[in-house]
Amino acid sequence: TDDEANTAECSAPLTVVDSMAPEFEHSLAPEVLAPADHRLVPIDVSAVVADIADPHATFTLVSIDSNDPDSGLGPLDLPKDIQGAELGTSDSRFLLRAERGLRRGRLYTIKYAATDASGNSSPRVLQVRVD
Repeated sequence: TDDEANTAECSAPLTVVDSMAPEFEHSLAPEVLAPADHRLVPIDVSAVVADIADPHATFTLVSIDSNDPDSGLGPLDLPKDIQGAELGTSDSRFLLRAERGLRRGRLYTIKYAATDASGNSSPRVLQVRVD
């Protein structure tokens, strides 16, 4: 509208491109399993995902691996060292065995990814050590 009260309208297409990965904060407890007494220990992961363009950005558990094989072949080597983990979901509670295996210190590697609706991803790697 101008000083003479004349009005006009126009429109223009606007495309928002989200190229920023979501922010992904996390914590893990416990980080060390001790003593190495073969028990299954509950692991709790706290995660907060925030994205500037997607209020529904989320995280998923990608994988859990160990640097020792899950063989269960020895008299004190129990099988199924990783239990209750649902890969591909936002699983934040699972069990890891406090067992050293063939190496002096076992290391579990837990991978997560936070993803937004535009496909941007923030990967995270967490580790739990067996002493």
